[in-house]
Amino acid sequence: MKKTVLFLLLIGCAFAYAQQTTTPDALMLRFPDVSENEITFVYAEDIWTAPKSGGLARRISSNTGMEAFPKFSPDGKTIAFMGKYDGNNDIYTISNEGAGLQRVTYHPGTDMVIDWNPNGEDILFSSRRMSPSRRFSQFFTISSKGGNAERLPLFFIELGSFNEDGSKLAYQYLNRQFRTWKRYQGGTASNLYIYDFKEGKSTQITTYEGTDALPMWKEDRIYFLSDRGENHKLNIWSYLISDGSFRQETRFKEYDVKWPSMGPDDIVMENGGKLYLYNFDTRQLTQVEISVPSEHIQTRPSMKEMSKNINSYEISPNGKRALFDARGDIFTVPAEDGITLNLTYSSGVAEHSPHWSPDGKYIAYLSDKSGEYQIMLQKSDGSEEARPLTKNLKGYNTFLRWSPDSEKIAFRNYDGSVHYVKIESGQVTEVDRNRYGRITDFSWSPDSKWLTYSKTSDDMQGVVVLYNLDNKSVTSVTPAYYSSRSPVFDQEGKYLFYVQDRSFTPVYSPYDNTWAYANASMIMALPLEKSTPSILLQENDMEEIKEDEKTEENSDTKDKKKGKDDKEEKEDNDIKIDFDGILTRSEILPMEGGRYGGMSTAKGKLFYISAKLRGVGGGSRSGSDLMVFDLKKKESKEVIGGVRGYELSSSGDKILYSSNGDYFIIDASPGQKPGDGKVNLTDVKSVVDPKEEWNQIFYEAWRYQRDFFYDKNMHRVDWDAMKKRYEKLLPYCSSRSDLNYIIGEMIGELNVGHAYVGGGDLERSKYIGVGMLGADISSEGDHAVRIDRIIETAPWDVDERSPLKEPGVDVAEGSYIVAINHIPVESSVSPYASFQGLNGKTVILSVASDANGKDANDVQVTLLSSESALRNRAWIEQNRRYVEEKTNGRCGYIYVPNTGINGQNELFRMYQAQFAKDALIVDERWNSGGQIPDRFIELLNRPITSYFVSRDFEPFRVPFVGNSGPKVMLANEWAGSGGDAFPYYFKHSKVGPVVGKRTWGGLVGISGLPPLLDGGFLSSPNFAFFNLDGDWEVEGYGVDPDYEVDNMPEDVYKGVDNQLDKAIELINQSLENNPPVGPKIPAYPDKTGIGNE
Repeated sequence: MKKTVLFLLLIGCAFAYAQQTTTPDALMLRFPDVSENEITFVYAEDIWTAPKSGGLARRISSNTGMEAFPKFSPDGKTIAFMGKYDGNNDIYTISNEGAGLQRVTYHPGTDMVIDWNPNGEDILFSSRRMSPSRRFSQFFTISSKGGNAERLPLFFIELGSFNEDGSKLAYQYLNRQFRTWKRYQGGTASNLYIYDFKEGKSTQITTYEGTDALPMWKEDRIYFLSDRGENHKLNIWSYLISDGSFRQETRFKEYDVKWPSMGPDDIVMENGGKLYLYNFDTRQLTQVEISVPSEHIQTRPSMKEMSKNINSYEISPNGKRALFDARGDIFTVPAEDGITLNLTYSSGVAEHSPHWSPDGKYIAYLSDKSGEYQIMLQKSDGSEEARPLTKNLKGYNTFLRWSPDSEKIAFRNYDGSVHYVKIESGQVTEVDRNRYGRITDFSWSPDSKWLTYSKTSDDMQGVVVLYNLDNKSVTSVTPAYYSSRSPVFDQEGKYLFYVQDRSFTPVYSPYDNTWAYANASMIMALPLEKSTPSILLQENDMEEIKEDEKTEENSDTKDKKKGKDDKEEKEDNDIKIDFDGILTRSEILPMEGGRYGGMSTAKGKLFYISAKLRGVGGGSRSGSDLMVFDLKKKESKEVIGGVRGYELSSSGDKILYSSNGDYFIIDASPGQKPGDGKVNLTDVKSVVDPKEEWNQIFYEAWRYQRDFFYDKNMHRVDWDAMKKRYEKLLPYCSSRSDLNYIIGEMIGELNVGHAYVGGGDLERSKYIGVGMLGADISSEGDHAVRIDRIIETAPWDVDERSPLKEPGVDVAEGSYIVAINHIPVESSVSPYASFQGLNGKTVILSVASDANGKDANDVQVTLLSSESALRNRAWIEQNRRYVEEKTNGRCGYIYVPNTGINGQNELFRMYQAQFAKDALIVDERWNSGGQIPDRFIELLNRPITSYFVSRDFEPFRVPFVGNSGPKVMLANEWAGSGGDAFPYYFKHSKVGPVVGKRTWGGLVGISGLPPLLDGGFLSSPNFAFFNLDGDWEVEGYGVDPDYEVDNMPEDVYKGVDNQLDKAIELINQSLENNPPVGPKIPAYPDKTGIGNE
């Protein structure tokens, strides 16, 4: 019946959408621009135009995927925009009537339309195609018909506007328009500049500590976006060039002005999803009411495959079915034959964390149908409607676990607490709370009277705890000396198994003799009673001695005895625990140290996950190994390899495991074959109503911030009011990207870094890559591509090298590619056009000395997919050589692009090669963050403490890889997050001074949240930095340099790096004032007199 109703509902929805084709007074009209007579904007990810006076809009583009930043040509007849017709952000043009679509750029990087050149022929766009860092853009101009792009002489620049004759450019080189952080005043706050092309110099025109952005040059005024007003909302301001005065032009108070753009007579802007025109002459603001005749294709209910959005999985008691929560619905899927059941069918409701009762009758799960997540109970066959078991839960609860008697459910909250609820009464009891983090590993005893879990002690060690449901006692059963976790009872209630980090077998680095204890875990067994024998006790087989049979008892006696025996048997099944001396009874199971977890038990068996630390011992297959320890035989065997996770059935004889996105049900015994028992997920699908789903995602995003944000007071922002402000825009969402925009605006009100939203079920066009040569190239005529410059890295950078520099490839700069795989190149529209679809491919290039192709030779190369890493390495080597030259080889240069694993590797790669230098410059400009970089500082802060010498050889230092010389760090406005912490710790540890500019200021970090319903992501900053004096620091401000030095874009473009020069100056001064003292071997001792006097 449910399926019939759903099908009819789908037909009804489709009919309704087909009928409603026009949206009166549409909102969510984004990225607008204005000409003399028309407005263009993005709605439902397509480009539209409408009269300036308002009225009915006309669609100009209809491609899958998002188009953005439409800009009218000066005559208003052509629109340039950024589109994804081939899965990449490129520049396209189309007439204002929607005809003549033409692709302009073909580079695989993102090309974003900024504006038209006043000449009406060329398009100004930003791109990172030639940038040595992915953190900043550069400006290029290109003919609207395509061809070669010409770079402007500014090394970094993000947004800008020409004056009327194109001789000057108002610009900003920092850009936060895509950031969801309002009222920001940190180091990356943007100011405005004017660049004079004739003079080759920039002049700064704003110095406000907040946001000044998106300059628009109109005659003697530069209009711009700023939050410098009383309520710090983004509004339009203007700067009068003649006297340097400022004037506020708009005064919006509820929503920020977004993406204003200038036409001949007006500025068009979005505010609260609506479009407004500001007239230059009258200085009046007018709302433009526009109707959009759209079929709303992205809001149409449709069938979706949910198996791509599985978040958790369980197995039925006897292993006959698998249980999933997928995209907010609960499914049961047969192991072999049968029907896939969707138990919930709810686009606008999220259900998660399902668990099957051991008696097989019910499935429990969490649902936000009431507006807060509550535990629901539903018959496992779906024959009855679900009923709420709880009514007053708050916050984010998860990880439901039935008790073995099917009478209780334990669950945890992200606030560090564990609870259980009684099925009969719905009474909720808090079990315990971890002050240092979340409790993630609780499990039940076989008699359902105990819960066990681990929590963090004040000694910062994990301890295993037992909680008694009868008397509510909490008892630690492991000492807070080694860290313990993942406890689980055996099925007879005799032992408690747990994991303890107590294996000390170091792995030494071949670089610097440091060590790591990678495989630290051991599995422990704790006898719960004093009288319980050691689990390692050897079996002793003996003959059974039978007693003589006794005279048969009468029936009354037998009945009485049976009742007594039943009572005693029930009492005997209760677990008995002797707490006296319990801390001393644990034993180590016979297995090597490893990385163990995920333990569960069946009769006589202990199942566990074994995983090698990545990078140590070669790791394991794609995933970990599922093992079983036989309690009788005292040995471990592999059940299956390549496991991402698993669940053991209540019966103990079936396992559901995941591997590479698939799920399998197998026997719970050793030697299972990979691929057997695959669960068919074909029918894990359902109809999704996007509007209902988007509503759920919006309120989920609001709750996530409420429940996870590090400050319960929400920075004193009225969070309920923010929900009401932005939920008003929800009905006007025409695409999933609109929803991300609304959520981003809402979380931006918290005024905090690391508040991000993105992804989800977005429309995407198929990506077509472009093969790259690792060179600057240009078109020469219609059928030749000139190799202008081959990007060259350091001699040792064989892992990042241009294909044209590979051994055996003889191609010179200034030569021409005339054919690829013997097909003549088509270079008239772009030098990259003929390289489409060839990324990562091996090709034959026909290379000639001139564009006519005479005497062409064939060379075979493998093309790159991206040049980003190559250009970064080339820039690093350029700086290293410069430092080497300016310090006479005495100073090393290290570049750290981020504080993630890549940045860690780059730091160590360059440090181990240069640690013997007299000094070091550490460059973290444009550092994009990652880990908290305390270990980075440990590496850099290793002063030499002594020397050793042996016969015939030079002395060696201790530490073996250390440096006592002067060090200077470079930082700038783009460095943030871990890139804030790195210079902070560098200064705090007195490693050396910092040169450059104030950093981003984002040290309220993120540690992950559950995904949104359709797979989208949201972050809630949940741990905040404060200093040793007890003050909040860095967040929203940044880290000041010891020496503030500007680098202007035009100077860096010319090869002048003032910041690097200052660092070199400080190093040379330090080396001159405090020359390093090398090892001086003392005179060898004369010990002839010792003991001879």
